[in-house]
Amino acid sequence: MNLRTIGTTLTAAAALALSLSACGSAQQTPPAPQLGSAQGGTYAGSNSQGDESPGDEGPCEIDNMKPSFELSSTGHVNAHLKVTNAGEASCTLTDDFPDMTFMDRDGNPSDGLQINHGEPGTGGPVILKPGQSAAANVEWPADEGGPDGPACNRVWAVSLKMNNGEPKTIEPSDGVFDLCGGEATISSWQEA
Repeated sequence: MNLRTIGTTLTAAAALALSLSACGSAQQTPPAPQLGSAQGGTYAGSNSQGDESPGDEGPCEIDNMKPSFELSSTGHVNAHLKVTNAGEASCTLTDDFPDMTFMDRDGNPSDGLQINHGEPGTGGPVILKPGQSAAANVEWPADEGGPDGPACNRVWAVSLKMNNGEPKTIEPSDGVFDLCGGEATISSWQEA
């Protein structure tokens, strides 16, 4: 083979490679997200499970959650709000704190009840694989109702919203309860 043929062959091969790389650029995978960056409204940081790909989980939707609200008494009257991922894919709780409202007998928000946020959590989102749960503690003063104490509100249910979607009503496991003192404090979501 002479030099002219080799040069022509190399030029043709280079043109073909350049042409193929230009065509293939639309099929290249996008660069991996940087840890700790936010993409599309979800946090793409690391999580405690370690085997999830950061940023791959969509936000948790209330329709794929199995929520519960359980009362307990430990000095303060406490309740535990819990959600379990009943969907088939992992999802991210995009809000640090639950978006919860106490409801009256008619299904309306209870008058005069304020919900405060407690201390922030450990930082970063809570990612739930199918079947995994997250919980938040809710605290309010022990029963101080009556003639000398603050007024109490009878709570028939709680309403939980996720990602500004439609709320879901949750009936407390122990039924109707009184919330006295006019305010409650809710903790951030934590893996349960």
